[in-house]
Amino acid sequence: MKSLTFYVSKSNKELYEVMETLKERFGIDPIMFPENNRHPVVQSEWIEKKLLKLEGDVCVMTHSSTIISCVGDYIDDVDPEFRHKVKIVILPENEDGDVIHSTFDEEGCLIDWPIGFFSGRC
Repeated sequence: MKSLTFYVSKSNKELYEVMETLKERFGIDPIMFPENNRHPVVQSEWIEKKLLKLEGDVCVMTHSSTIISCVGDYIDDVDPEFRHKVKIVILPENEDGDVIHSTFDEEGCLIDWPIGFFSGRC
């Protein structure tokens, strides 16, 4: 995998707007809400068996703390260098808010994660 970008928001509206921009401007077809109708264990398996094996630049739209945490676990348990490929873009709930950029440290702990968004590692 070349890069992995997560777009996270509490609102579907912002995620769908970003999805349309990615498709129209860059020809990227993001993976939308892989957590839908999936138990957290199945989400974890999807990360390990599918997502981390994809090639190229991958974008994922999600509301799932499980998916974000599983990537942190992978960084901590398997490949600390993978953190350099991961970006997390946290979209604001309204037009007045700021976009926040987060990532992971070498132990898979979230960096610059907004307190209260949803529980993150560490």
